[in-house]
Amino acid sequence: MNTRHPGKLKYCLNALLLIAPAWFFYASLTPPSTPDPWPAQTLGSWSMAPTPADINPPYRHDGALVKDFRFHLCPGCGAQVRTAIARVASTAPALDAKIEGVIHGHGDILEAHVPWPEELTDEHLLWITAQDWSGAIHHASWPLPSHRD
Repeated sequence: MNTRHPGKLKYCLNALLLIAPAWFFYASLTPPSTPDPWPAQTLGSWSMAPTPADINPPYRHDGALVKDFRFHLCPGCGAQVRTAIARVASTAPALDAKIEGVIHGHGDILEAHVPWPEELTDEHLLWITAQDWSGAIHHASWPLPSHRD
């Protein structure tokens, strides 16, 4: 004999619907886990510190391997940067017409989808090539996490 109540499933679903908003509210108050900013370096008359957007490895985007970064500039320095790119490479990249790794945004916190090589070596660094409004080109580099002290 089946003693199961046919409406029991409805009660369980209703209970889940009542609990779900509390769970999502709690999750919205919990900040995401982000890595610490890397040390700031000087590029011309301003400074910049990169921070990976998350702790996840690089991901595929339009067939290319990329990792998201935020770039924290010194207060009020965002207006001094004409253009900047970020790339993981063994040498400093030149400013070119390619849009891969363009640092974009407004204000003093910018971001970029940084192209990432398929295989890292000890020679690979995170490079920033930036140009100020006078036309001067500046470079800075940081060791990657797997190769950092």
